[in-house]
Amino acid sequence: MSVKRGLLLVALAFALAPLSVLADTLDFTICITSTCSNANALGGTISYAGGASALVGTNIVVDSVTDTTTNVTYDLNDGTGTGFGVLSFTSGANTGGWNFGAGGSITITAPCIDSDLDEADFCGSGDDTLASGALGANTFLLGSISSASVVGNGGAFNVAIVLGSDQKDINMLNLFGITPPTGWDAGANVSFSISPTVKVGDAFTSSSLGSGDVVNTPTPEPSSLLLLGTGLLGLGGAIRRRIIGA
Repeated sequence: MSVKRGLLLVALAFALAPLSVLADTLDFTICITSTCSNANALGGTISYAGGASALVGTNIVVDSVTDTTTNVTYDLNDGTGTGFGVLSFTSGANTGGWNFGAGGSITITAPCIDSDLDEADFCGSGDDTLASGALGANTFLLGSISSASVVGNGGAFNVAIVLGSDQKDINMLNLFGITPPTGWDAGANVSFSISPTVKVGDAFTSSSLGSGDVVNTPTPEPSSLLLLGTGLLGLGGAIRRRIIGA
């Protein structure tokens, strides 16, 4: 068997792999910098009250959601002037410095997803996608936080969040043609600014928020990974036998 044909078969094996192995990643874009017309339009903040308190984010604007496999993007909410969703989170208790443990929750809410692309400035005027309500009113993402941390210096900082579990609204998954997996590998990050005089571990509140995103990739099921791995091993063996016997 030629190397070219072998590579073609490998590509075919991946193409035929279960969706839970080769699945779409959803990326929620936090777009609240000066390049966005709705820069911190809801008065969002990121804060830590000191001591054992949690890290808290409120009213953080989320502009859109993208399927990074197909590059299909929809605004959260309708309209160019009011089209955004809201990210809020609360971590677990502080574990030292600006590190935070498991606990709390993270949500992304919006009146709708502008799936009809009509930018009507209000939801429901066409075929917008509404949340089913299974995760809560207007909720498109709901998750628990495994850990969170704040890093940076010189006034420029970033919140990094690892999600322990993560659910998406079924109507949104149907919109992107994604079959709900058993779990998601998910994380979030948001940039912000505070005074350079604030030291690591100090309490702070910032309303000077920057960009970021919440990225969600379906976790491959063990059985699907085994099936894919077995298929590739078998394919590799067949190629080797052909090469040796050539």
